[in-house]
Amino acid sequence: MAEPYEPARRVYRRDAHRYVLSLLYLAGGALFLIPAVVVHPAWALGCVPFVVLAYLTFRIGIFPSADGVTVRNVLRSRRLAWEEIQRFDLGDWGGFSIGGAYLADGRFVRAFALNPPFEFKPGVSTTVPRLLEELNVELERARAATSTGRPQQGSGPAVRGSTQQLRLDR
Repeated sequence: MAEPYEPARRVYRRDAHRYVLSLLYLAGGALFLIPAVVVHPAWALGCVPFVVLAYLTFRIGIFPSADGVTVRNVLRSRRLAWEEIQRFDLGDWGGFSIGGAYLADGRFVRAFALNPPFEFKPGVSTTVPRLLEELNVELERARAATSTGRPQQGSGPAVRGSTQQLRLDR
């Protein structure tokens, strides 16, 4: 019997803006520490939102698993099953390009981790297109594993039906 689908153990994201934005948020928080030393310690509370924002920005990424992907953005994470995803590609975010997942129902899920850099000459940075291509390869591998009759771990009609039945019986 063939092995079940197991995705590559990695996180898909463009690290440059993740580091830079986190450091900028921390610098903004540090501006509240100066008055905290000079004026009053209560000013130190002003740095808390900046530290939280830096932490949330640092955690962004697309995390594949056997069941699908988790798209972790700054303010919201979203779990997508492989069956829901049509393809990974560039989309629109307020007039700017951003990477993400096009779903089978036509919606687009933005992934802040796949935000291309601002370029004076478009097409110079190949990081985001390469990551999108790699995610599409993962998607095809997951589809191939499902189409050969091997259910993905944690999904399938038997598991879904039994879980729904348990919820109805309560």
